[in-house]
Amino acid sequence: MLKLITFVAVLFAALIPLEQTDAAGASLKIYWSKPVPSGALLPSEALVLRDLTHSTDGSIVLHAAGGRSRLLLVGPDETRSGSVIHLRSKAGVLASKIAPGIDNTFWLGGRVNQRAYVPGGDIADAYLGRLDHQGRIIAEYTFKSSKFRMIQDLLSLPSGEVIVAGVDGNENWLGIVSDQGKLLWERRFGVGKGIALTTISDRIMAVAFERTTVNDKKRYQEDVAVWSFDQTGNMLARQIIRTGINENRGGHYGRLAIERSNDAIYVLSSWGDLFNAKPIEVTRLSVDGNLLWRKELLHSISQQTNKARTWGSCNQDQTVLADGDLLVACSIKDQIFISRLDAKGGDLTVTSVPLPACHESRPAALFLNQKLNGAIWLFGSRPGNNVGASCTWLGELSL
Repeated sequence: MLKLITFVAVLFAALIPLEQTDAAGASLKIYWSKPVPSGALLPSEALVLRDLTHSTDGSIVLHAAGGRSRLLLVGPDETRSGSVIHLRSKAGVLASKIAPGIDNTFWLGGRVNQRAYVPGGDIADAYLGRLDHQGRIIAEYTFKSSKFRMIQDLLSLPSGEVIVAGVDGNENWLGIVSDQGKLLWERRFGVGKGIALTTISDRIMAVAFERTTVNDKKRYQEDVAVWSFDQTGNMLARQIIRTGINENRGGHYGRLAIERSNDAIYVLSSWGDLFNAKPIEVTRLSVDGNLLWRKELLHSISQQTNKARTWGSCNQDQTVLADGDLLVACSIKDQIFISRLDAKGGDLTVTSVPLPACHESRPAALFLNQKLNGAIWLFGSRPGNNVGASCTWLGELSL
């Protein structure tokens, strides 16, 4: 049984240099919380959230892990984590992304058949599963590769087809799959260190990393770029929006996100290297690709007080509010920073609330959702790459 814990944590935000701070502060009301013990192997009652999406009727659907099981949590509310549906995918599937399809179905993307090729050089095949509303497998598809291929993001189309994106070896991989599992086309581009998708009208927008060389010494550098494709795979445009985010060819510490509003897109990028972290930068582009504004969230990295003087970076989630503003929640140390960026000019307001104590100051994976009544819900859980004691919870933000 789910143990319910209700409390209200309120913290008036302290002044953050170079950023506007809301003097009224913010608060986080926790509706329920469930402990996650330490260790890689979890008991069946422990829930770790992986992704958030919505069903065709608008209900929240959480992709989660419980013990050795993969779950969907449908319709979580103020009193419980939702109805539990056990996923029946094939053995060895590591799913990272879920998206609603047509006819009350879901697409599940990730990787399968991971095996060692050379030391430190695993290979894997991309996995795509189609589920009915009860979590039963309708079909499963594998896209084989002689490299490490996985799906990191996916979007369904009204036609029933699904856009898939991820990595294939050292490159990004993008394609469209039919509702019968046929790969209609595929493209490779950029540096395969992360990719995120959205659509604008009939265009596919992808944000990923791109390699460049600078100056006469041909110094290695990676930038953040936005690619635009039509739905037959023709590249329409490519635009660099952030230069020099990484200069280490072997580094894989980037985080990318892309969100669409009614009249623009927001692109978020950051780099979590312990010794060379880069804060979250938010770039707002018009639907035609014109730069409207950009803003760095300086509080999204923090230098550690250790001898190596390493950097901590945040686990963030974001959502576009009903008025078009962007809201970013960022967990770092024992705080959750809440950044609101005005759509028109990028004016930034930052508040913070305490990270629930059950995380023991470890990072939290965050998932934002604005409900139809305007309420802002925030889910928290243990990140997938962490094995420390933690918790999974739902709270409501008041800004």
